[in-house]
Amino acid sequence: MVNEGNTYEYQYFIKDHLGNTRVNFTENGNIIQEDAYYPFGMQMNGLCYETGTDFLNKNLYNGKELQDDFGLGWYDYGARFYDAQIGKWHSVDPFAEGYYSLSPYNYTMNNPILFIDPNGMFVDNYEIYSDGNIVKYETDDNTNNYIYIDGDGKRHEIGTYAKNDKGLIQLTDVDYKSGETEVDITAKPGNDSELHISGNAIASLIGASADSGEEIYVTRVSNSDGSSPKTSTSHKDGNVLDTRYAQNNGSRAILDYNGDLTAFNKIDQTASSSMNAGLSKFGWSNIRSSTLTITNTATVNGKEVTTSTNYNVSGTVHLKDHYNHQHVQGYNPSILTRILTPAALTPRKARVQ
Repeated sequence: MVNEGNTYEYQYFIKDHLGNTRVNFTENGNIIQEDAYYPFGMQMNGLCYETGTDFLNKNLYNGKELQDDFGLGWYDYGARFYDAQIGKWHSVDPFAEGYYSLSPYNYTMNNPILFIDPNGMFVDNYEIYSDGNIVKYETDDNTNNYIYIDGDGKRHEIGTYAKNDKGLIQLTDVDYKSGETEVDITAKPGNDSELHISGNAIASLIGASADSGEEIYVTRVSNSDGSSPKTSTSHKDGNVLDTRYAQNNGSRAILDYNGDLTAFNKIDQTASSSMNAGLSKFGWSNIRSSTLTITNTATVNGKEVTTSTNYNVSGTVHLKDHYNHQHVQGYNPSILTRILTPAALTPRKARVQ
């Protein structure tokens, strides 16, 4: 609300996906200000528009306030001032030791397309290491960024995902390949309402797929509020998964081997072993499917002899009525969480949990 003498003028703002204010307009729909930005935040003069009104919006790039006194053009991020003209901060990152390979003045690891830095303190992300460990830098924003770090130390930027008010992410397909590192996660089409996963669990899924080199086809996780979908009571909080079996032809089509050895033999045991080892390495200790029991009766020396043979999917233990999918539970990953807030200038030990 802008004070206009004895009345107030209502003004409204439209922001883009990075939180940048793009349009400022009145309640009558009159545009009084437009702004466009280069990736690091400097305004594109030829694409910016102002009506000359006494009130101009200063909350621009990332929604941060532009400090234009003395023509500086710095943005106030709370902890530090950011200079969009050079794409750097004017003071050292207090967590610079976490980014020793980069300048301590860097903004979003020099990648403003993928990352944002909501309070000038730290990039909010998950670092997923090939040895099964995960480091989580947690802030109070509504997105998570995921980076896989391979055995050679190369960083692979997998993606950024929005969280809902329960901290869960709508699982979508992940298709990433660079060199020998590949992440292939498929979310069952049409089952969106039951595919809400925790931020930790999607980090583990990324690690498991990269480690095994296998596609992980997920059919169910949790509802958007973290409750378990109907017909199940165990799929809570986005940490318990249902996945499809890997088949010999590479397919992840639905396969039901209940009482059917021919169907069971379509399962790629090598791929299943690798995939389940990856899931176990990144936190799921209890992966289950149903044991197929085949009974044969033969006549031996004039007597009928009945024998039974059990068949199991590699890397799983028995759970009844799971002939058409794996049940992945027992989630207990190796995650170091660092909670980062504007008060994070306190000693390191106070921030590690």
